[in-house]
Amino acid sequence: MQKLKDSVKNDEILYLFVLISITTGARLEGVLNIRLKDIDFNAGIINNKLL
Repeated sequence: MQKLKDSVKNDEILYLFVLISITTGARLEGVLNIRLKDIDFNAGIINNKLL
């Protein structure tokens, strides 16, 4: 996993996609359907039924 993260670290959007995918186990559809309203910055969580 670290090798994958290291290989995309220069592309912020791709890095965030990979990080969310790895940490949540979400598939492409789940990550792409995350909206700002799904993110609770205070609690540090993402609420999305597809994750």
